[in-house]
Amino acid sequence: ARGRHSTSLAQYQKKNNATGKKSISFLHIGKAGGSSLVCHMRGALAFGYHCPQYSSNAQTILGFPLDGDKESQISKMVNCYVHYDFRMHCYDNPTLAINVRNPIDRLASWYHYEHLENMQVLWTDRIRSCGQQMLYKCYNSFHDLAQYGLAGIRPPPTDLLRVQYNASEEICRHWAWATVQGTAPASFHNVWNYDWFGSPAIAFDKEIIAFRTNHVEEDWRNVDILLGGDGSVPTRMHLNDATQKQIPVYNKTVSEEGYLNLCRALCHEIQIYKQLLTRAINLNETDVLESLQELNCPDDLTAEVRFCPQSYIDYSVD
Repeated sequence: ARGRHSTSLAQYQKKNNATGKKSISFLHIGKAGGSSLVCHMRGALAFGYHCPQYSSNAQTILGFPLDGDKESQISKMVNCYVHYDFRMHCYDNPTLAINVRNPIDRLASWYHYEHLENMQVLWTDRIRSCGQQMLYKCYNSFHDLAQYGLAGIRPPPTDLLRVQYNASEEICRHWAWATVQGTAPASFHNVWNYDWFGSPAIAFDKEIIAFRTNHVEEDWRNVDILLGGDGSVPTRMHLNDATQKQIPVYNKTVSEEGYLNLCRALCHEIQIYKQLLTRAINLNETDVLESLQELNCPDDLTAEVRFCPQSYIDYSVD
């Protein structure tokens, strides 16, 4: 059931403060550039802890919009915001805004964000989950997770995950596949993925607006024009850049074989990512193909949704 990953960290707010011609929900997918967008959407400001001029007492950004910028059309229309969601909040609005990122880049960002060594710097007060302990003690680098943890056939998903000190390769690989595919939490962001947020949006046939991390200024401009604005882009669009944080483990380098392992392990996520891109009213065919070429998975260079074989043996390296 979708409620099995409930957490006290769930962030949800709905206010009847939309002043534009639409009522839009913002579904904030973790590790995909959503925190920067929060700083520029009035309906999400209560959770803009990292934003400049944020007041914890007022639970908002003082002097919003930042830098004397003009408030965007989407800011005027977002009246429901959700992050770390486990109760399917905000799906009642007809239009959903979703931030998206290349699924492999999103996974790499999650891996380093939740890494045990990085947590000692970033989040000293957070509890380390069981899945977190197992994953990072098995694979201390993203290279090793991709190269060795996702090698070969996926362990049967029906097998129970085992917690063990000095775990065997078999136990470690099971944790690798389960966390990468979001069926077992290793902290939070691996579970609240495209499947979690995107599948209901697709099933409910919602109107989608997509903000791509690698093209966020372009997408923001086009969305503002689409919603009746003049295309103004915030002066400081990027406000929570992980590359600016001093953390001990931050190497995204993987081998060719490791990259292909990630492509096949994330097959289902990639199919949902494709559907979100193709359904987005602010993206055209060229935009979609550009994003898929950036992903660069051999069987997913086109927008066609394909079947993901359960064996997960798709690719080989010559």
